[in-house]
Amino acid sequence: MSQYFAERAGAMPEEQPVESTTGYLLLPRQSWQTSTWHASPLVMLPAGCVSVRGTVSPSQQFRGSPLLACDVRLVFRDAQGNSVQGCGSGIVPRLAFAPDESVPVTGHELGQQPGGFPPQAASFAFVVNDSLGAQQTPYGILAGIEFRISHEQEIWIQAAATIEAFDRDGNSLEIA
Repeated sequence: MSQYFAERAGAMPEEQPVESTTGYLLLPRQSWQTSTWHASPLVMLPAGCVSVRGTVSPSQQFRGSPLLACDVRLVFRDAQGNSVQGCGSGIVPRLAFAPDESVPVTGHELGQQPGGFPPQAASFAFVVNDSLGAQQTPYGILAGIEFRISHEQEIWIQAAATIEAFDRDGNSLEIA
């Protein structure tokens, strides 16, 4: 039965489950100066953590534009207090999205619209979507991210930054 006829008959189409992880909001959504490196606070990684993912979620206004540019990299501090640079990734501005590419949707808090995040740093149910990020094995007991973002002549761009920790089986772990 087509979706149209199912809805007309009173049956609702099946909703697709939205997968989320336990993220930790490092930096609440706020305006960031463009083309400048910004650093989050470092947080203690939980016991059993074998993988860390850090992400930046620009507001949908900018995330929906192919002219957005963003670099993201993980940073760590070991037990001796040494800072260790982690891996990174990024996107460069381009004139248009590829013909077979859908407009990216930024990450958000489960149950919120894209780009919607809690008002303060804490653990929350995170839907990563197309957030820009980097993931790797941790190099220390503390972790955070550094990023820079730009879009044409904009001076300020709103974005949030999140970090997630995963165990050996890929399950998300809560960062306290």
